[in-house]
Amino acid sequence: MAVANSYNRPGAKGESFNQQKLVLRQTMAAKALTQQFGGLGGSDKSGEGLDPVLEKVAKARATNPTAAAIDAAARTELGKPVSEPVLAVLRKGNPTHRVFAEIYGAKKLPRKEAQRLADKLPAKDPLGAVARVHALEKAGDKEARAKMMPVWRMAAVGLMALGAVGLLLLGVFLWVAYVAMRHAGNWQPLGHPAQPMSLPRADRFALRGLQLLGMFLLLTQILGPVIQSLSLPKGMSGILTVMVMFALTFLLFRTPVAGQRVSLYDVGLRRDNLGRNILLGFAGFAANLPIMAIAVGIGQLLQRYFPEPSHPATEILQQSPTPLMILAIFLQAAVLAPFWEEIMFRGLLFPALSRVTRSVAAGALTSSFMFAAIHPQGIPLWLGLGSVAVTSCVLSHHSRSLVPSIVMHAVHNSVLLTLTLVMFG
Repeated sequence: MAVANSYNRPGAKGESFNQQKLVLRQTMAAKALTQQFGGLGGSDKSGEGLDPVLEKVAKARATNPTAAAIDAAARTELGKPVSEPVLAVLRKGNPTHRVFAEIYGAKKLPRKEAQRLADKLPAKDPLGAVARVHALEKAGDKEARAKMMPVWRMAAVGLMALGAVGLLLLGVFLWVAYVAMRHAGNWQPLGHPAQPMSLPRADRFALRGLQLLGMFLLLTQILGPVIQSLSLPKGMSGILTVMVMFALTFLLFRTPVAGQRVSLYDVGLRRDNLGRNILLGFAGFAANLPIMAIAVGIGQLLQRYFPEPSHPATEILQQSPTPLMILAIFLQAAVLAPFWEEIMFRGLLFPALSRVTRSVAAGALTSSFMFAAIHPQGIPLWLGLGSVAVTSCVLSHHSRSLVPSIVMHAVHNSVLLTLTLVMFG
């Protein structure tokens, strides 16, 4: 029976180092994929991503047992020795910390002893999962790492990787076709769903956006904690929050702004050409992939200068969530977020800013920057998020509808969540 997961509580200065634990587990999983697929999971240098982890825990490892355990695990993964001061901090900790000390203080372990120690660790916690593998590997178990990635999971990752390559090629083709059509004078933009847009109407759109943001803050800061305090199964509070947010949004758009109504139809939620616009959303997802790949690559270069990117949804998916929690996360990220964010940024702010600046490009870039800035992933991923936002603006401006951008956004979030769940869930 595993030791109680008490080491997962925040240590000194309230630090729990959850993000560093996830990076450790991701690195180990990537190496497992490399071993199984001969390069699909990344290069043998994938462990270099652990250097920022070591830097993050460098000061706290002298007093914080959780930081010391992360330091020991990261150094073991990098093939570096674990220092005696770090082991001393672990030995002074709780029973789980002492298990880490036994594992990382030994060069080799007998098979039964390694299994005994591994069984005491919380397998659902990322750091516990990493230490379990290290314990078994010290006993000579060469399959311990591969067991992190079952056959079905590796097959799924392989299929998704092949699909990603195909979609990247399709995205390049779609951009070539788009440029060719525009050069030939075909497929001209139909304009914003809200056109014609006067300055007073732009003010009303901006005010409605401010109201929508206020409603979101009301829900997350006041109503959300109340919902979470209810005695509901894990995940049910998230589902209820989604339902409340949809209800409040529809109610808000039934009220006038400065004496005039701004409806969901006005911002682009229309049934016109519905099938075509849905397909256009899928095409937009593929077309955005090459741009996003470049943007994320640039973000990776900048990442060493900023904190590690993180998102609450992906963190939960990497910690063995219940089916109800998975459903809640998908409803929030793949249904509610595309609906709310596309109305907010592409339906309201994009046309309003375009009218105020008298430039569609300026409106797209400004609203896209605002979109990226509200996300918790951090500055290094702003370029990747911005690429999604700009592509959404293009789709909305070309189709005179918000449906393609909502579909693209929903597919984008669904794919990312599915990949996270398949690899680490």
